Amino acid sequence: MKKFSIVVPIYKNEDNLPITIPYIMDNMKLFPDYETELILVCDGSPDRSYAVMEEYREKYPSLKIAKFVRNKGQRAAINCGFAMATGDVVGVISADLQDPFEKFVDMLKLWEEGHKLVIGYRENRDDKGLGALFSVILHKFVNKHVNKDYPAGGFDFFVVDRCLLEPFIQSDTDNNSVQLLLLDLAGKAAKVPCTRKKREVGSSGWSFSKRVDQVINIVTVYSDYPFRKFMTFGILSFLLSLVFLVISLIKYSSNFQLSIYMLLFFILFFMTSVVLACASLIGIYNFKAMRNQRRSPRYIVEEKKTGDDDN
Repeated sequence: MKKFSIVVPIYKNEDNLPITIPYIMDNMKLFPDYETELILVCDGSPDRSYAVMEEYREKYPSLKIAKFVRNKGQRAAINCGFAMATGDVVGVISADLQDPFEKFVDMLKLWEEGHKLVIGYRENRDDKGLGALFSVILHKFVNKHVNKDYPAGGFDFFVVDRCLLEPFIQSDTDNNSVQLLLLDLAGKAAKVPCTRKKREVGSSGWSFSKRVDQVINIVTVYSDYPFRKFMTFGILSFLLSLVFLVISLIKYSSNFQLSIYMLLFFILFFMTSVVLACASLIGIYNFKAMRNQRRSPRYIVEEKKTGDDDN
């Protein structure tokens, strides 16, 4: 029988857990063809989240739990959960259950068809506010400028084949994006549309500073988009400087004062183009060097047959 592991990162979920844990355990019956396990990783949460996890482990002895010494982020919590998972396929869902748990059924069907990564992308979302608006803008930016396979609605809810777990764990760095790393490893993902529910209990642990940090990480680690924009502005500045130079030469004999102004504009825009070109080239070089220094695997073996194993 195949095994399905479910990983739940925990941070400031003291109020959610008394609802989430029984709900997940009671709904494991949705997967009758799978042996199942639930793994909870407390990401250094400052509240009683881990104490609640311990209490529920007495009720559900099969429950696997872990606790970080200090907060290290969702990426690290998922990494730890992957390392603890023993399933053939692993699912990840947030502790607030804003993503529909029952969609795991559809996602597992796609996994059984051979897809190594299946994501529950946000087709709609019932949660509102500045945080939700910020997320929408960020996801659309990532989709347009970083990775076209990244859904415009974003995703935190997915299932992943076991063959991707070890490469994911080995590629661990502080600044990686879970979603972009998975898409990079899998190549592409099957998608299941979901509606993100409004949070009923507790509040999000995603502060404004964490959201800003996420944007910086995504832009600097996964895209050279800003540097290429600098290059574009540099080229435009250079072309504009040539226009002012031509005007300066034309007006030199008829309007000397205007010619001097045009010459100054030429120098200004020419120097600007040089600075932007140098900055963009340095940035692109550094970006490419950083990509080569990552610990991401060059390839992933989906299936392997050697010697007697072929028989």
